Amino acid sequence: MKFHYINHKGERINFYEFPYLFQEGDLINWTYAYDSENENEIELYKKTKEFKVKIAVMPDNSLPYEERYEQYIEGINRLHDVLNQDAALSKEGKLYADDGSHIKCIFFESDKIEWKTG
Repeated sequence: MKFHYINHKGERINFYEFPYLFQEGDLINWTYAYDSENENEIELYKKTKEFKVKIAVMPDNSLPYEERYEQYIEGINRLHDVLNQDAALSKEGKLYADDGSHIKCIFFESDKIEWKTG
C-alpha cells in the first residue's frame, strides 16, 4: 500500500516517493470498543490506538553526494516541520492509504536511527 499524510494546514507528504519511503507499520490493525447502557442498545466505536511506523528518508542516489546530502537534510527538515505542526498545536492530520481510506492522527514521537548518515 502507498500512504500519504496531510496535516491540518493541508501540507502533504507522500511516503512513496523520494526522499520518503514508508517501510513498515501496523496501520491496518484496529479494534472496536463498545458501550451498552442497556441490553437493547450497543454503541460501537473505534478505540484510540497508537501505531508505530517506520519511515526512511532516502535521497535520490543518482545525484552527486553534495546534492544527495542536501536533499536528505531538506527531507528530514520538511518531515519534521509538517508532522510537528500538528503535534505542537494538538491538531489532527490524516494519514491516507492508496485505497482512499484514512485515519485521523497526530505523530507524537520520533526515534531517529543513523539520522546523521548521508
